[in-house]
Amino acid sequence: MIDAIISVIVISLSGALSPGPLTTTAILMGLWGGRKNGLKMAIGHTIIEFPYVLGLIILLDTIRDLLMNTLIKTIMIATSSIFIFYFAYLSIRDGYRGGNISINKEKPRFSPLIAGMALTGLNPYFLLWWVTVGLPILTISLSYGLTGLITIYVAHVWLDYLWLTFSAGLGEAGSKLLKDWKYRALLIFIGLILIVFGITLLVTLF
Repeated sequence: MIDAIISVIVISLSGALSPGPLTTTAILMGLWGGRKNGLKMAIGHTIIEFPYVLGLIILLDTIRDLLMNTLIKTIMIATSSIFIFYFAYLSIRDGYRGGNISINKEKPRFSPLIAGMALTGLNPYFLLWWVTVGLPILTISLSYGLTGLITIYVAHVWLDYLWLTFSAGLGEAGSKLLKDWKYRALLIFIGLILIVFGITLLVTLF
């Protein structure tokens, strides 16, 4: 089991630490509300991921075929891109309006829990990661039964909590250290990065 846990952690690093919309949005959420928003995003991520992993164990081939379906993939990517562009709009809008905002007084612009769920469940490339790179994790967990599955999944998911909370913590640090135009510039920069991710997702359709 110890060898299995180490293997799962190594495999999981390729997914958890990959730069992408989830990580960038966690930094943005940290700018808006501190590192606790990263934790909430990780919870939203788990709400989608864990049932999905259970479903893969039962219906691996069926789910893989669905994710490879052009129409389904198109709908998922288009919807995911809408979320990403919306977060980009909010970030650039705040940067344009200006002013350094105290994270303790700021009302949340968008639920980090919903953001974590949306950017997980609507990203076909993340879902396909589980049926390709992440497949050994499922194979390992199946050999240990239900207890092994939970243990192996926990060995995987704690990296998501660590990374998203850390990313939001970077955003929180930025909100405290940067003032005026530097803070505004960071918001606009993050918004532009999100736009690039959104466009990249749409380009893959063609």
